Amino acid sequence: MPPPIGRQPAPLPVRPRQPEVSGEVRREAKPTRVADAGDTFQGGSGGPVELTSGKTVSKAELEALRKAGKVDLAETLEGVQKNYKKLLDAGAKIVVTTSAGNNGRPIVTVVPPALANNKDPKVKYDVVVHYHGMHGSVPNPNGSSPTRTQIEASFKRSPPTVYVLPTAKIVPAWKGTTTAPEWSASVRDTRKTADDGVAGVVGTRRQTTVSAHSLGREALTAAIAHKGLKADRVDVQDGFSGAGDIKALHTWSQANPNVKLRISTGMWSQEKIQGVRKFDPKVFQGDYSGGRHWKAELQPW
Repeated sequence: MPPPIGRQPAPLPVRPRQPEVSGEVRREAKPTRVADAGDTFQGGSGGPVELTSGKTVSKAELEALRKAGKVDLAETLEGVQKNYKKLLDAGAKIVVTTSAGNNGRPIVTVVPPALANNKDPKVKYDVVVHYHGMHGSVPNPNGSSPTRTQIEASFKRSPPTVYVLPTAKIVPAWKGTTTAPEWSASVRDTRKTADDGVAGVVGTRRQTTVSAHSLGREALTAAIAHKGLKADRVDVQDGFSGAGDIKALHTWSQANPNVKLRISTGMWSQEKIQGVRKFDPKVFQGDYSGGRHWKAELQPW
């Protein structure tokens, strides 16, 4: 029988920190629009590649990426244009690129319809950098994950929200019974990841939330280890099932008291988490025990 959802796999090595890059970028690195008649595919360098409804990457272009050694980028593009079609058809724009904040791995940015063709730099928007858990990936999400439906629901809210979804290498876990993202090998700097994700978005960024569902908690721990957890808000979505990640986040939160923190529970109760480290009780919002683990993911703040 597979182990409980979100249970922490064996510790993975943490690579040295990449050079820190900070600062907000709003108008740079305009994405390449692909699949128009006469266009030349320019995503082979690692991106950015822009997908919209009716504008996708051909099989020949994907094969060219693979031959160029950009297998991760090709697989991400292929999965996104297949599995995020509903968002594209709703008017969203999706940009796939790579980021040093994610150790050079692909990141997927979903730009909502309200910003997809925006030309007004004064329009305010929020950013969510979201790290997923086990049993799926960004381009090929687990069928139980509400990520895409939650993103689509956000299209109706104001201010608009841009979602940046970092990818990770997916590795076998629990003796091959399931799979897990190897966040410790990719997560370096959440601000750099956010900056790269919104580089082509016109507007004014209001606030950035870094969220993690289930095993995504390891992304927070990896960012902390590299002094790269940078956000206005941090949201742990039924993520805790071990003491190490709790201790790391608690220490970080004490050193960053101005960052808003929200923790939902389920796998571990509030009492059990508090038994490891004492958080302000006000940070606990939402209990997803009783088989409701997936409902915790990307709940509106």
